[in-house]
Amino acid sequence: MSAACLDYPARPYSYDAGAVGEAFARAVAVETPIELAYGGQPFAVMMGTPADLEDFAAGFSLTEGIVERFAEIRAIEARVDEDAARVNVALTGDRMRAHLARRRAIAGRTGCGVCGVEDLEHLPKPKPRLAAAAPAPEAVGAA
Repeated sequence: MSAACLDYPARPYSYDAGAVGEAFARAVAVETPIELAYGGQPFAVMMGTPADLEDFAAGFSLTEGIVERFAEIRAIEARVDEDAARVNVALTGDRMRAHLARRRAIAGRTGCGVCGVEDLEHLPKPKPRLAAAAPAPEAVGAA
């Protein structure tokens, strides 16, 4: 199983009968925050599968206009940790200077909450879980 998929336990489900049949494992795609940095400087965080990160970084760099040609990328180093991935892109000297002089434009803050975050340290932190307590029957019943 690759880092981009996990085996998830599943069972067939019937609306009338509930979970029926033998349990089996189903491959489920994993999505993780991916931090893109240029010359070690964080630039953007996006959600994606932690696979083919070098291709992802090259495509992002080209489509966002950070580079005009693939030859302006000197190296791409990717690291996948337990809860995030980091990709550092080394640019040629002229392209890195142009990149540093450019301001980043953020289109909006809708979606998963990661859009617009520049590094993993600024990701929204999950709220603590509340203790699981069964609701009172009258809270669920008909009024």
